[in-house]
Amino acid sequence: MKKRKEGRKGKSRMRRERKKMEKRNEEEKNEEEKRTMVKRRMKKGKEEKNGEEKNEEEKNREEKEEKEREE
Repeated sequence: MKKRKEGRKGKSRMRRERKKMEKRNEEEKNEEEKRTMVKRRMKKGKEEKNGEEKNEEEKNREEKEEKEREE
């Protein structure tokens, strides 16, 4: 068997390594997207809760005003 020269790699080996790197980069990109989607959902959920709380406060105020009017 021939000894491989130091510092040189074969084309097929280079392709394999490039594919591995591309795959790893793609996986990291997908995970980052998932994290951002989760953050967006959490933020959206908080905003909805805040909106619901405001609506509940308004309803409570209206009920109190109606009761005061009736009295």
